[in-house]
Formats: sequence, C-alpha cells, structure tokens
Amino acid sequence: MRWFLYNVLFAIGYTLMLPKFFLRMRKRGGYRADFGQRLGRFAPEVAARLAEKPRVWIHAVSVGEANLAGAVLRELRRVAPGESFIISTTSSTGHAVCEKLAGPDDVLIYLPVDFPHIVRRALKGIDAKALVLTESEFWPNLIRACHRRDIPVILVNGRVSDRSAPRYRRLRCFFAEVFDCFAAMLVQSELDRQRLLAAGAPADRVRVAGSVKFDVAPPAEAALETARSTLAAAGVASGADRILMGGSTWPGEELALAQAWAAARQAAPDLRLVLVPRHMERGDAVERELAAAGFRCLRRSRMKA
Repeated sequence: MRWFLYNVLFAIGYTLMLPKFFLRMRKRGGYRADFGQRLGRFAPEVAARLAEKPRVWIHAVSVGEANLAGAVLRELRRVAPGESFIISTTSSTGHAVCEKLAGPDDVLIYLPVDFPHIVRRALKGIDAKALVLTESEFWPNLIRACHRRDIPVILVNGRVSDRSAPRYRRLRCFFAEVFDCFAAMLVQSELDRQRLLAAGAPADRVRVAGSVKFDVAPPAEAALETARSTLAAAGVASGADRILMGGSTWPGEELALAQAWAAARQAAPDLRLVLVPRHMERGDAVERELAAAGFRCLRRSRMKA
C-alpha cells in the first residue's frame, strides 16, 4: 500500500513540476537531447552498448555530484583498469561534465524517471553489475528494482541534511525498506550515519568514510591558466588582488554577497567579487538584480575568448 501511495504522490508531484522542467529546457538548452532516455527509451546504438556487457553504473545528479563521481571513477579505474562504466545524470549541465569523465568504453545516459514501468523498461536493457549513488540520491523504485535483480546498490559520500533528517525519521516505515536494499552506505560523518540509522538503515552497512570532496583531483595546469587569463582580462591582478568567490549560488545569495563585498571593500579596496550561479540560465536575472542595486557586472560569456 505504501508503494502505491508513493507512486501516486510522485506522479502528482512530477506532473506539477513539468512546467518548470519544460521552462528549464527552453532556457538552459540541452534537455531536449536524448529526452527519451528519461523514459527508459534508448536509441538503438545506445541500447546495444548498454546490453553488450556488464558495467558498473554510477549516477551523479548534476555538476557537483558529477565532480565527486569523477573522483570515484578515477579510483575505480586505478584499482580495476579493465572496468567500464555506465554514467547517468539528471541535468544537462551535469551531462556536459560527465561527457568529460566518460572513457571510450563507457556509456553516458540520462537517469530514467522513478516510475515503476519506466524503471522496469530501463533495467531490461541495462546490464549493470552494480549501482553507485552519490550523496542523497534515494530513488525508491530504482533502488528496489535493482535489489530484486541482485544488482548491488552502494551509496558513496552519503549525507543527510538538517532539513531532510526529520523527514526520514518520521517516514522510517517507508525508508527502512529502501535503505535495506543497499549493500553498503558510505557516509561523510558520524552525524550522517546516526541520521540514517534513525531512519531505519541497517547498522552493519553504514560506515563513515569521510567526504569524497577532499579526494577530488586538483585542476589541470591548463585549466588554471585559463582561469588566470580570464581574471586578468577582467582586470584582476594575479597575486595582487584578493577575491571573494561566490560559487554555486542560489537566488538572493548574489545580491547578499555583493552587498557584503561592497562593505568589505571599505577595509580592503583590492577585494574583487566573482559570482558563479548554480544554474547558468540565471545569468540575465542575476545581472538585472545586481544592476538594479547599483552594481556593474562583467559577464564571462561576453568576454572575448
């Protein structure tokens, strides 16, 4: 009964979110490409590769998780050089990052939506030897379907936010069954472990492994040089100016940072502000908001290459 309720509520929620999804497709671009994969329908050449041999399936919802997945991929390639992977993501920006992570023998797809019939359709064509999820990507139908097919499900860099912890605890009767499908849950901290245990996760499968963020490889020298050149073109003196960085910002945070930066410049005139919105399609809106508050913006996308 609880899974019937979950699927009904998920269908209602997903339907209500569709206008937002389609608006994002139009603004961000890239969402239309391979949209059928989200419904468990793969082009013949992709379907053939997904079925040709067993692969380890790693899912990373968006850009941040894709970077973490990259660290996991590098380590797996080191300890198992002959292994190949299925890499899935949810966003078009995450897809762009994962394209750089995928090797010639890997397959990159969009994650099928967590409806039972879509998950069943997708898994019929995917030969996965394991499913690796990152952080807090708990998709009940996918997890349970993999478990029924004896596909081990592993969580890496797991975390439970302050906001999510009470929900998981209140819905323990629901999440306990989902968490019992995991072969292992590797979490960032003891607090995350205790929160999962309170939600019904099996104690013998939840281990504190630290944050994978500390294992992310430093950027290549070429990437650093590109960043230096961009900053120099924007008038930021290398090694002389100090930078206040606002990365992966959400609505409202850019203006707050700009106001804090303006106040801080009274004591540190050489301080520069660099803002990187979490979603690139918000660039115009961020610029308008800052301009209305009296700030002048220099957009990277409008600078000469």
